[in-house]
Amino acid sequence: MKRLQSKKSHSWWWDSHISPKNSRWLSENLEQMDLLVKEMLKLIEEDGDSFAKKAEMYYKRRPELIKHVEDFYRMYRALAERYDNVTGELRKNIRSELRSQGSGSGSDLGVEPASPFSSPFPIQTPKRKQNHPKEKQGAVGYDFFLRSEASFDFSHKGSDDSSSSSDSSSDCGDGKVEDFHECCSELNAHIIELENELREAREKLQEHEKRLNDQLCLVGNKDDTETDVSNEAIAGEAVLHPASDNRVAELEAVLSIVNGEISHLKEAMETASKQYETDISFKDQKIEEYKIQLDAAHEKFMQDKFSIETEFTTCIADLKIVIKQLVEEKSLLETRICEQEQMVKDLKDMVAQTSEKLAQEKSVLEAQVSSMLNSENLYSVKLRTLEERVKELETENAQVCNENSKRIAELNNCLDGFKLKVDTLTSEKDELHAQVTKLADDAKSRDDNSRNMAEHMHQLHLEHMRLIREIDDARKASVELRNRMRELEEEVDRQRTQILDSAEGKREAIRQLCFSLEHYRDGYKHLKLVLQGMHKRSAIMAI
Repeated sequence: MKRLQSKKSHSWWWDSHISPKNSRWLSENLEQMDLLVKEMLKLIEEDGDSFAKKAEMYYKRRPELIKHVEDFYRMYRALAERYDNVTGELRKNIRSELRSQGSGSGSDLGVEPASPFSSPFPIQTPKRKQNHPKEKQGAVGYDFFLRSEASFDFSHKGSDDSSSSSDSSSDCGDGKVEDFHECCSELNAHIIELENELREAREKLQEHEKRLNDQLCLVGNKDDTETDVSNEAIAGEAVLHPASDNRVAELEAVLSIVNGEISHLKEAMETASKQYETDISFKDQKIEEYKIQLDAAHEKFMQDKFSIETEFTTCIADLKIVIKQLVEEKSLLETRICEQEQMVKDLKDMVAQTSEKLAQEKSVLEAQVSSMLNSENLYSVKLRTLEERVKELETENAQVCNENSKRIAELNNCLDGFKLKVDTLTSEKDELHAQVTKLADDAKSRDDNSRNMAEHMHQLHLEHMRLIREIDDARKASVELRNRMRELEEEVDRQRTQILDSAEGKREAIRQLCFSLEHYRDGYKHLKLVLQGMHKRSAIMAI
């Protein structure tokens, strides 16, 4: 009963530490690990529409991916440490419980556990029977059973440790351990049955011994009474000789009957003791045979355990080498990632500086272009006003010319009339000549005015041409600025292509991180399988 209670307590403790249903910490860690794996796969497997979009996705999601990988590795290490702590505590508890059970059974049984099959049960006298303690069920071979169970627990520990290294070795070790466990359980069942039969035989032998001792006591009492009766008969023979003869005959008949019963009981006791001794020797021989089989199975199990432990050590060494290589690769990847990040940072700074310079130059050029456009607008307004003024002067000049031509025509008509009347009007010739000279002076002054207007128009034309040249120069400068902006845009595109080329290297680093993530995922699945196997074994141990 105590053993079943200890098994139940061990099963409850084990289930509370490794079962996802009972351990809240383990279930939360497993759920969080599954969620992180799904998020990481979603981040890795999403595709962008273009190369630039992929690069932008990489820059944005790289810190999140690194954070998920770190959390995943931290949880993996926490689960591994928890697994080591739980298995260590379980081994300590099982060993201490086995020691306490072994000591308790030895103290309660009152027999030497080292030699439970040393000799058949001896015939006891009443005095020895009073001093001999009562034996309990399961005393015979109990120490050996504990040793086999302890070795079986240790084999479970070895198989569990080997299962954490590789799936193939764990399957092989579990198969061998299960075979050995079945063999041990069958042998232990046979041993328990034989012990029960031996106990029943010893109880029957004790009952027969008790009956024999009772008969011996009764015979002793009858002998005492017989001697008393004979003494009384001898004493009273002289007094009552005829009656004593009859009494002696009766007592002799009773004594012969009692002696026959005693001899019969002794023969029955001897035959029963011989039969039980033969049965006990046969049972002891069978137990010895089962012990030999159990020792052979234990030796085979130890050989298998040694081979599994060697495989386990080689697997651990290989895993250590692989982990060392992965750590080195991780450090190399981290250095490469740091270099790429520094390069990206430098390129970003360069792009920021060039964009700032371009923005400044663009603002300056835009200001110059706006000022030139304003000046061009002013010059165009001035030019329109001057053109309107020139048109007005031309119209005025045309009017003056028309008036002069009309006046000249009129004067010519007058001169023709005067030439006809020259002879007659000589007195008026000087006046007319004075008027003609005056009109000539007026025409000359009008010609001077028109000449001045022409010179002014020429100056306006020169100023107009100069404005046109300035406008052409401004247009050329704007074209040069546009060419410069185009060259700067080409430089920015070239730098963008360089950044995208560096992003290709970072994509390779992401691919390497994906490989390491796949490795961690395999380790996580393996650890999950190990925990499920341990849970099944704990359920079997509880049963």
